[in-house]
Amino acid sequence: MDVGLFEGVMGRYLTGGLIPDHGGRVKSIKDHLETLLSTRRGSVAHLPDYGLPDSSQISMIDRIAIAKFGRDIEDAVKKYEPRLIHVRVRPMEQESGSIADFKLGFLLEARVINEEARLHVFFSTGGAAEIEDTGQ
Repeated sequence: MDVGLFEGVMGRYLTGGLIPDHGGRVKSIKDHLETLLSTRRGSVAHLPDYGLPDSSQISMIDRIAIAKFGRDIEDAVKKYEPRLIHVRVRPMEQESGSIADFKLGFLLEARVINEEARLHVFFSTGGAAEIEDTGQ
């Protein structure tokens, strides 16, 4: 059975031929982004820069720290997800709510390489990454 590299490592298999269709490719990218963005930097021994720094230490009102965290996301995606190009990450405005609802939100925009499709992903801190495709 043919598998993509990420799917093989994760024990998942693609349907169809050796090259996944657009839907399979986007799902594979989203699955990898969930793993990448949910991994704390330094927790993978052979890839010490894989993942993100601890987001719980970032103040919700420190715009410099928030911007740096956005650059950390962008750098990690550019390095570890080569199927995306024109990667851009920007912070999302926070909705007011209780202190328990505060999360840092970022919009990741990128183009899937060799395709016209664009991928928009909402990433929110607060434990595991929550990846939500907002359209093409």
